[in-house]
Amino acid sequence: MFHFDPGVVVWTLVSFAIVLFVIQRYVYPQIRTVLRNRRETIASTIEEAEKRLAEAEQRAADLEERMRHIRQEEQRVLVEAREKARALYAEQERRALEEIRELRRSREADLAKLEEGFFEKTRNQFTQMVLRSCERVLRTSIDPEMQRRITEERIGELERLDRL
Repeated sequence: MFHFDPGVVVWTLVSFAIVLFVIQRYVYPQIRTVLRNRRETIASTIEEAEKRLAEAEQRAADLEERMRHIRQEEQRVLVEAREKARALYAEQERRALEEIRELRRSREADLAKLEEGFFEKTRNQFTQMVLRSCERVLRTSIDPEMQRRITEERIGELERLDRL
């Protein structure tokens, strides 16, 4: 059962007061210092984390801006390259057409020379045929003067026929 002893109560209260005094005098200040230091450490860690977060956000914004500039530069370079390619293509096309025109002029000149040679050869052959025919028809030899006159007459006839 329960028995109340006043001496035990007094000594319990005295012991409690002494323990409370010792704790309050020696232990509690150290606990408070440890808690204050811990609170300050946590606050500084949070502050440092917030600074790093702000720096990271700033760096992310800077990187995003750089990426935007890089994309713009990429687009500018692509447009410039396309323009250069078009200009180069146009220049190559112009040169090729000029070469084709020059080749055509050269071939036309060669053809005109061949044509002239052909007509000259044909005239000579025609002249020889006419002279031989005249000699056979006339049964006489034709001198160079008569040959020239007959040739000119026949060539004139050919040219008139050619104009028709």
